[in-house]
Amino acid sequence: FDSFRTVVDETTKKVSYAPYEANATDFPLKEVKARVHWLLNEREGKMTWADVKAGAAEVEIGDEGVQFIKVTSLTQFGVDWIGVISIPWESVMKELNDTKFRTLLLGMLIVGGIKAFLETFRAYVQTKMIKRAVIPGMRQTLEDELSNQLRALTGCRSS
Repeated sequence: FDSFRTVVDETTKKVSYAPYEANATDFPLKEVKARVHWLLNEREGKMTWADVKAGAAEVEIGDEGVQFIKVTSLTQFGVDWIGVISIPWESVMKELNDTKFRTLLLGMLIVGGIKAFLETFRAYVQTKMIKRAVIPGMRQTLEDELSNQLRALTGCRSS
């Protein structure tokens, strides 16, 4: 993109160069024109090319929708350049939007699987504990209690 255009004065036939204005009728592309208009008229109010500062923004431009815009400035070969990078929000977010539900479902399945494994492990350990400690302990307590009751009824003392 050449930021200058050739201008010929019809009366003097003198050739000169003039910077493009955002509303120039011969501006190259409507997309570029829309971004230049935003940069020079809407970003920080009406300004000239010399006043444009580097920065980034997320803005809605015309009927194109939301755009991620990065403005950079560079001086090369004694010329001040302004670069505008514009990425449509939809192209950046499309893949994220397409995969978010799949990723969410996959995450829920993983969490559900881990929970099921832990519940199974808990039930296994609980069953083993009941069989190895609780039931034998209850049996021993019951036997001791029955033995004590029997001795109390028969009048026998334990030695």
